[in-house]
Amino acid sequence: MKKMLLLVAIMFASVSFSACSDDKDDNKGASIVGTWQLVRTYGYDVDQEFDSDDTDDQEFWTFNADGTTGIINWRDGSNDKMPFTYSVNENTLTKEFIDENTTPTIYKITKLTTKELQLHVYEKANEYYTHCFIRK
Repeated sequence: MKKMLLLVAIMFASVSFSACSDDKDDNKGASIVGTWQLVRTYGYDVDQEFDSDDTDDQEFWTFNADGTTGIINWRDGSNDKMPFTYSVNENTLTKEFIDENTTPTIYKITKLTTKELQLHVYEKANEYYTHCFIRK
């Protein structure tokens, strides 16, 4: 009887340890491609959370699969859209609006998982922000 109980315990333990993959494996190969909803911006002189259920004040960034173009869509009643070009090199995202005469914005990708994206940017001397997104 003791041998049978020991055998059942060993089988249970072996199934328990092999049944689940490491959470880190789920994020290997996570891609920026897709639509991301801004849920929080914090940094120099700002700490603002956005209610993901508030349909009057939402901002979405979409990175197209072509790896070079995207669009920011504000759903704040105006439904404005701003197309941009982008490139990713390791943990650096460079984004430039298409219809504007602006210099490219360079972000450091501080977190990229299958569900979350965090971008850190320095805009001016001592002015920095982190934008937090969830995948939609």
